[in-house]
Amino acid sequence: MRTIYAKNFESMMKIADQVEAGKTYTVNGTPYRARPLGVWQGCYCTVAYDPPHMIWEDNIITDWCMQLRFKAKKANNFWNKTFSHTINYSQPKITKTLEGSWIWMPWEPEYVSHNNPWHILIDCISKYYVLEKKYGMDAWTFPVVMPKLPEYMKKVMRVIHPGWQYNVTEMGRGEYYKIDHAIVPSVPNHDDGIIHPSIVDYLYEKVKKHLRPSNHKKIYIDRKAPTRKVHNVEAIKQLLRSHGYEIFLLEDMSIIDQMNLFAGADSIVANHGAGITNVLWSKPGTKIIELTHPMSVKKVYSNLAHCKNLKYHCVIGEAIRVNVAEKLHRDTDYYNILVSETELAKYL
Repeated sequence: MRTIYAKNFESMMKIADQVEAGKTYTVNGTPYRARPLGVWQGCYCTVAYDPPHMIWEDNIITDWCMQLRFKAKKANNFWNKTFSHTINYSQPKITKTLEGSWIWMPWEPEYVSHNNPWHILIDCISKYYVLEKKYGMDAWTFPVVMPKLPEYMKKVMRVIHPGWQYNVTEMGRGEYYKIDHAIVPSVPNHDDGIIHPSIVDYLYEKVKKHLRPSNHKKIYIDRKAPTRKVHNVEAIKQLLRSHGYEIFLLEDMSIIDQMNLFAGADSIVANHGAGITNVLWSKPGTKIIELTHPMSVKKVYSNLAHCKNLKYHCVIGEAIRVNVAEKLHRDTDYYNILVSETELAKYL
């Protein structure tokens, strides 16, 4: 057991190479300040599988490179509030040493959001924008170490940069690696939704040449999961069909078909959920209508729509509690959405 210091974002920025300044923007009257982007490098670092974190000298590094969820911080006493905050840390035995230079791409391997498109694209893949600003296209040739490569990430990377996964070394449960030289890009998202606008254009440009926009101009994204569905879905579908909308389930589509669907649409209605991240591939001016309930109102998709120059609307319905056998990771997930037909019709 030893005492180490929690390095927060600001203290890391002082010793990192800044590649782009932070940016301020206003969404629906609320100002947001995106953090600057940077790359930090360190020698003889150790990294852990779960919760993913890095130890460098007498410092623990977490929120510089990922948004570690509250429960993981609390359970392990990982707090990054101030530079001076101390943690009593018991270092596990090193199971492997990686020689040379490696990109540390942390990811929570045992959490429900492991395959979440929003977090994979915005928190993880977008880091290559930061790396390219520092190293150019050579960044894609560097070996990567990360805990348990998500299946969704593999599928998206086959579109963005085929063969990328062969550069990746996946950590296993309980493993603890030592890295000779670690390259650690900052995460371009904080407070779950305050994103750096530059990554939005970057991700689109990476996919643009692969897109073949579909001919479906008005689409409604339905949901297979047992909760966070539209409670009065048949009435809402009837309303949408009367306005020319077609119904789709993303779970039944390939990644590239999802991209093409959103790229071709002029108007999109969707339940709150990570599938809305596909508006990354939409053209400017596309209308996006998010359906949600009061306990799930978030800034993530309104901010993303702003950075994409989309016409965003949010219809907030009534939260209807539903009983499901499976254990869900948030209390807000135990609710469906009773959508007002009158309110929705205003935006169609």
